[in-house]
Amino acid sequence: MNVSDITNTSIGRQVTEGQAFSADEEARAARYEDALARVKTLLIEQLHLRREADEIDPDAVLFGTGLGLDSIDAVELTVAIESEFAVKVPDNEKSRTIFRSVNSLVDHILTAKDAANVS
Repeated sequence: MNVSDITNTSIGRQVTEGQAFSADEEARAARYEDALARVKTLLIEQLHLRREADEIDPDAVLFGTGLGLDSIDAVELTVAIESEFAVKVPDNEKSRTIFRSVNSLVDHILTAKDAANVS
């Protein structure tokens, strides 16, 4: 994955290779990469996902036919995310969106951390 892929995914705007990034975009991309690596490590180590980190597609669905996680895994992943990143994962309908994919989980983590730093 290159910086333009990261920026497209986590910031939600098109960036072409070779285009200059602002300092904020570069910092966000670096934070995204770090959080993505940490989430992949949690999936492998805490949930015993039998894949290498580079085999986990950030856009893959976490449950069912995607990575194959189940409801027990959801509870374990919630505890691991809250512990590792010091962010709260809501226990409501919003959690379905957060746990849609690795990318949506990373986006929630970064958004929650940004909100905590603002207040």
